[in-house]
Amino acid sequence: MIQGVIFDMDGLMLDTETLAIPAWLKAGKTYGFPITEEQVAHTFGFSVKGMQEYFMSLFGDKFPFEKALQIRKDYVNEWIDEHGVPFKPGLLELLPFLKDNGYKIAVATSCDLERVTRYFHQGGIMDFFDAVVTGEMVPRSKPHPDIFLKACEELGLDPSVCLGLEDSPAGLESIFRAGMTAVMIPDKIPYSDKLKEFTGTVLGDLSEVITYLENESRTR
Repeated sequence: MIQGVIFDMDGLMLDTETLAIPAWLKAGKTYGFPITEEQVAHTFGFSVKGMQEYFMSLFGDKFPFEKALQIRKDYVNEWIDEHGVPFKPGLLELLPFLKDNGYKIAVATSCDLERVTRYFHQGGIMDFFDAVVTGEMVPRSKPHPDIFLKACEELGLDPSVCLGLEDSPAGLESIFRAGMTAVMIPDKIPYSDKLKEFTGTVLGDLSEVITYLENESRTR
């Protein structure tokens, strides 16, 4: 019986991974490092530390990660300030449904708290969430289970009664290892058989989670 729903953020709730690609390419061009779209996609779901380790492994100690990351942040923030928060399809249907039906709601994202609160306040969705857990709050990032276990703890729920929503392989593995039910809603990385171990359910967009939960509740 699902009692809580825990969301990833980038690529799942917000279409920020689409923005991250040109942002990182701009950072690479600025400092003379040949960052590719494929390399950026590889970092989806990573914490800041994980991104740093990955880019340093590619380009060495001379890669100015902090400066490049600031370019990425500024690019995305400026785009959102101009165009608004890019919600993924179905989010603004799903959140009221969850709240109206008594589900506890959390976000478990590898990004930093400042960015989460900025985007959620700008988008007017902050009040839907009972808990916000970010990468700096746990010792290990996805695919380790720490961040989803922390979110369950903040909700006061056992992982076995929580549903995790993710778009990235690292996030799905994190949900699985936390002992939760995992649902994938693909974004930049499509579903493949190698993800079958971590999730048996793949949905088209967030609005389909409503039907999934309605069906789940009827089988209780």
